[in-house]
Amino acid sequence: MQFEKKATIGNFAKKGEDFKEGDVLTILNEGAPVEGKFGTQHVFKMRMVNGEEKNLPFNQTSINKMIDVFGKESKTWIGKKVKVWMITQNVSGEFKKVVYLTAPNQSLEEDKEDVQTHPKEKAIQVGDDPNDKEDINPDEIPF
Repeated sequence: MQFEKKATIGNFAKKGEDFKEGDVLTILNEGAPVEGKFGTQHVFKMRMVNGEEKNLPFNQTSINKMIDVFGKESKTWIGKKVKVWMITQNVSGEFKKVVYLTAPNQSLEEDKEDVQTHPKEKAIQVGDDPNDKEDINPDEIPF
């Protein structure tokens, strides 16, 4: 049987200890794909606010934000500053703080011009029912 070498990376940054919401960190390398328990992660060496160098995995949303501002080639991200966002989300049935990274002046929210609707359709808000009619008589409801 033939085996392949796999890179292991330690010294991971810890949320709340090494960095927190609003911190601005610096990207120190082009990143590397590393196999983890949740599949392949893209791990980057980062300079923390206190000057220490730690490894930090970037999720796909963070990578997309980097591409929007810094371009597709991660080598060009080296030396760039990124802002930390921590959002509490339901992950596999548990609420956890999920880390997202953006350029310091970039919003985590989706840009309004990125959202497209068909020109003849109006955007429907969550909770709206397109079948609702305002002319419903409450006396006609059978309960």
